[in-house]
Amino acid sequence: MTSATSPIPVVRETWEPWQQGLHNPTRVLCVIHHCRTFWCHAHYCATIEHMTDITSPVIVKPIEPSKEEMQFLLHAVNEHAAVYGTAGLQEVMDYVFTILSGQIPEAVPDLLVHDSGAMSVLGIRVHTFLTQEAGYYARVTRQFAETLSDAVGPDARVLDPMAGRGLLVKALQEQGVEVLGTDNNSWGLSDSIEVMDVLKSIRAHGDWATHLVLAWPPYNDSVDVKILEEVRTNFPHLKVVYIGEVDGCTGSERFWEVAQVSEFDSPVMYETFGCVRDYVYLVK
Repeated sequence: MTSATSPIPVVRETWEPWQQGLHNPTRVLCVIHHCRTFWCHAHYCATIEHMTDITSPVIVKPIEPSKEEMQFLLHAVNEHAAVYGTAGLQEVMDYVFTILSGQIPEAVPDLLVHDSGAMSVLGIRVHTFLTQEAGYYARVTRQFAETLSDAVGPDARVLDPMAGRGLLVKALQEQGVEVLGTDNNSWGLSDSIEVMDVLKSIRAHGDWATHLVLAWPPYNDSVDVKILEEVRTNFPHLKVVYIGEVDGCTGSERFWEVAQVSEFDSPVMYETFGCVRDYVYLVK
């Protein structure tokens, strides 16, 4: 597992220049250079780990964002600072870099949680950057993983058949939950996750699992309905944990017409951006 002493403090100092105006091209290139240095170090740390079997600790590889997307993000940060000041921006950038490095952030920054109105420009930009560059759709944090692990219980065996980079798998494993992640790797993000079609994964591991996670299933795609039908027909014991928007930018409309929403035994703490309306649901 990557060392807890990853160079976040160095990055924290690196990002001070936004208070002096990140519109300066020289400063932007300097920040990007440090971003690349940070990525290389994190990548080295990750490669010293080895998986021994499919349920071993997942290695989430660091991602180096494109120069263009990083500049676009910095532009949004700079504009926010010019209008609203710099309060909370350091926390936002630490959050972004933690995700890029393949680590799990502690919580969603307050600035993004309470983001609304004109300020939502920053939230939308951060959301777009993290989804496109880091495959970070569901807001996976240690805070969320801790409460979700309590909700599923100590004997849970969780299957995440659309695991992406494996951030949720990693986060739950760090809480002591037995988790198995697979993905069809259609987006090329799943270097450390077993490559397998979602329905094949459920059929192969459904008897083993007690819970099935559907985190941000693709928008306007009926695969979520097919998954629910598979579970109801062949694996009725599975409890389905759905992370996404109801009638929003995840999954299909048909899913919510046929899904039955139930309650978790204990509360789950899931914070998201003010500009997004996803949440966690237990469905049958």
